[in-house]
Amino acid sequence: MEISPKILYPKKLIYFSACFFLFFYSQSVLASNLPDCPSDRPRDWDQCVGERTFRDGSKYSGEFIANNPGGEGTLIWSDGTIYKGQLQRARPEGNGTIKSISGEEISGEWKDGKLNGTGKEIWPNGEKYVGDFVDNEPKGIGTYIWPDGIKYMGDFKSYLANGDGIQIWPDGRKYSGHFRDSRFEGFGAFSWPDGAKYMGQFLNGKARGDGVLYYPKGEKYVGQWRDGMKDGYGVYFGSNGEIMAEGLWRDDKFIKSER
Repeated sequence: MEISPKILYPKKLIYFSACFFLFFYSQSVLASNLPDCPSDRPRDWDQCVGERTFRDGSKYSGEFIANNPGGEGTLIWSDGTIYKGQLQRARPEGNGTIKSISGEEISGEWKDGKLNGTGKEIWPNGEKYVGDFVDNEPKGIGTYIWPDGIKYMGDFKSYLANGDGIQIWPDGRKYSGHFRDSRFEGFGAFSWPDGAKYMGQFLNGKARGDGVLYYPKGEKYVGQWRDGMKDGYGVYFGSNGEIMAEGLWRDDKFIKSER
């Protein structure tokens, strides 16, 4: 009973400046209200639209401000990674999307070349995160969805569920409570499709400490747990509320009465 999101870190964003040696420059076909940059003055592009290819093979097509990529444009790294969106001084700033040749896609709000604010990551296998980012990492409130339909909604820190959240399975299972490093830890409630429900303490993804298990037909166990099993002092009640067993339990089995 745990989740383990895969990790994808956005690529380091290249800072382009006028000191880079240009192999190629031209006017751009990017739709913009700005005029084309003058091809006879490649070092003096401001408030215009053009294209440049840089020494490392990276390319930029879009708007220029003070001879730097700025405004709306497209950056293409030499490995095929593409950024399309808003820029300031050659770094993503505002809304934009990065897409790698392997299919990872990262979009959202950028500041100083990093994802900060609301964003989305999509992996080629269908996994998806939508939520808050701080310096390129999920941090804050978000939703993580797996291809098989499992969904987590809640607090994140560094691609892991940390804090309060809810995890839902396609077959109807549900956990609501506290998480630590993507495992159930602290107080929480786990329910099954047949109506059974556990409410109590968790440790390392399993029931541990005091908790109550409600059975589908009305019985319940109130007591101590260890590694997901009844372990320690506990009381088992029948559906009519009568005490059926009270005493010591080990590995989910009743071993000693204290009545």
